Amino acid sequence: MLLETLVSAISMNATGYAELAPEQRGIYIACREPMSVTEIATRLSMPIGVARILISDLADHGRVAIHPTVRRDQPSNRHLLERILHGLESIAQ
Repeated sequence: MLLETLVSAISMNATGYAELAPEQRGIYIACREPMSVTEIATRLSMPIGVARILISDLADHGRVAIHPTVRRDQPSNRHLLERILHGLESIAQ
């Protein structure tokens, strides 16, 4: 999973939410709107590696969706690039 990969929450019932670990709940709440792996790690003050593992686990259990990332052979997506820039700016502060 790349740093710029977008992740979004998939709706679940209250029981499913209650079964999540506190860190997973934080990721789930942060991803109510699509957010990059970098933005998630920054917002929750967690190492990128930890965020990747938790996001992968949530995706494996159908709690979040991992969206395709722009490849070199595809035209640039201005919105994605702006989100990446915003994430990098928040890390630099």
